[in-house]
Order: sequence, then structure tokens, then C-alpha cells
Amino acid sequence: MLRPHRRAELNLRFLREIGHDGQNSRTYVAHDAQLNAEIVIKEIAKARLDVGRFFAEAQALYASAHSNVVQVHYACEDDDSIYVAMPFYRRGSLKDVLSQRFLSVREIVTLGCQVLAGLQHVHSNRLVHFDIKPDNVLLSDRGEALLSDFGLASPIGARGFAELDVPYIRILPPEGFSGYEFPRTFDIYQVGVLLYRMCCGNEEFDRQFGRFVTSTAAGDRFDRNAFRVAVVNGQFPDKRMFPAHIPERMRSVVRKCLETDPAARFGSALDAMNALGLVEGAHLDWVYSKPPGCQRWEKNVEGTKYEFELSDAGGTTCYRISSTGARRRVTPGCTDGMTDRQVRTFLGDT
Repeated sequence: MLRPHRRAELNLRFLREIGHDGQNSRTYVAHDAQLNAEIVIKEIAKARLDVGRFFAEAQALYASAHSNVVQVHYACEDDDSIYVAMPFYRRGSLKDVLSQRFLSVREIVTLGCQVLAGLQHVHSNRLVHFDIKPDNVLLSDRGEALLSDFGLASPIGARGFAELDVPYIRILPPEGFSGYEFPRTFDIYQVGVLLYRMCCGNEEFDRQFGRFVTSTAAGDRFDRNAFRVAVVNGQFPDKRMFPAHIPERMRSVVRKCLETDPAARFGSALDAMNALGLVEGAHLDWVYSKPPGCQRWEKNVEGTKYEFELSDAGGTTCYRISSTGARRRVTPGCTDGMTDRQVRTFLGDT
């Protein structure tokens, strides 16, 4: 690691915290007085961090820019923390989007491939990211996915493994409960969790995770052992729980990423990206929502809007709305009930 010849003061004013799921870091929008600009500052506690190794990794990423990896402006430190400065993207993170709405399959494919392209670049620089989650996928001004936050990233050694110091439990793969050195397939599992959350929504993911948390008078109690058993046995996340518009080919990509045996996952981010890129068809542009009492899908085809609803009682309705606002029933989509397979077929999964 390069040592500076001079030390200088940096004048930053933290404006607001923008959320974090990490255990040893916080993220802020800050005003850089020197640049007279708003930037993002990641504040990382030194207490459980190899500072020299962290700066070496930051330098490697800084030296090899990629369009799907957030570029580091600079990194600095004080007695307690490391500060990493990055561009401020006003669109926020993928977590912000998932907290507001579901993604279409086309959006999942596009953003997923962009994340995997960035991850392939990270792996080619002999790093394992170790912290791939919606918070750490930022959206550029053009809406492109940018992989961020390398606070847990670790170099890959001669044997093909990287050391993980402080794992994030919610996205920990099965092998993470019994070791401390892992190959690139650790990241592939976390991509699977990310894609699952993009398909099913954060609310469903949080609901499933909530089964392992019990609220008591003394506070929330997390049943780590029950969670470990569920992850090791492939029961969390529940790979049967997909909205009907998610096609089988997409489900297969997610399941392969989430294989409990690391050797059964995609061997590289590039392999996963190629598989994800093959997802295509009539289901790509359905926009899914869950208003009270039903599930709803909407899409627009050359100015004509389609609305399909599945009520909680099982009945379905479908309407075609022209550019003039005229509504017409789509007879095959109006029934007393459809099976899950029939709904999927109607939405375009052949």
C-alpha cells in the first residue's frame, strides 16, 4: 500500500444518512467543501477491518474502472474509521426501487445482467465481493445497475479462496456457516438471493426471514440455528414462491445460483449472465402488483394496455384497453378459476 508523504485535512459535512444493512458501516450524502459538490461517503469502522488490505483492494478497483462498478473518488481515514467517497446517484439503490414496486421480468434481466457484468470484472481482479444485496446495487442517472460497497471484499489467494471476516447473515450461503475461506461461487449464491428478491419483492423476502425472528419484551431474538438449518437444506429462501409472471427459465437461473452445493452453481458470473440473457418471451413486460384482494398484472403493447387480475377467491378477469380508453374483455382470461400453471401460460410462459 502506498503511504502519503503529506497529511491534509478534508472538510466534509454529512447531510443525511441514506440507509444501510451492514454491521460495521454507515452511508451518507455529504457535501465536499473542496469540490463544492454532493457526494456519497461510506463510513467504515476500523475495529474489525484490515485497513491495509482494504486500501489495497480500493486501489485495485480504482485502477480498473468498469461501467457497472461504482468508481471510487478517493479514500481516507481518521483514528476510528475509513471514508470512501463515491458519486451521488439521485436514483438511489435497487433497495429503494424494491421498497416501492415490483420489477418487470425485462427489468430483472437487464439489471441482473449489469450486476453480473460488474461482478465478472470484480472477479477478474481476483476479489470476492462478499456483500451483494439490493443496498449495494446503485442506479446511475441512466438507470443502469452499478455494483457498490467493497467493505467486505477480499483478495483471492493462490488456492482460489478469499477470506471473509464479518459475514452478513441474511444473505449467507450454506457454506458460510462452517468456514471462513470461499471461492467466487459465494458471490454467485448472493446473486441468486438478489435475483430472488427482484422476482418476489423485498416484502416476501422479509416475511420469510421474519419466521426466524421472535419479538420479546427484551427485544427481537434471532434463531440462528433454525435459520442455518433452513439455509443449509435449501429451504430459505423458498424457491417455490415466485409470482406467476416469472418464467421457468428465470426461475431455473435463480435456483441454480442458490444451489446448496457450491459446485452445482454457475461457475462464473459470466455463465450466470449468459443464462439470464436467454430469458425472453411475451412475459417480459408484465408489471405486477398486489392490491387488496387480488394479484394484478398490466402491460402496454404498442399503445394497447392489458389488465389481468387473479382474485384471492381464484377467479380471473382480463381487459384490453385501447388508446381511446375503450375497454373490452379478453374472453380466455375471464374465468371462474385458473391453476397456477394456467395463469403462467396465459401470461406467456410456454
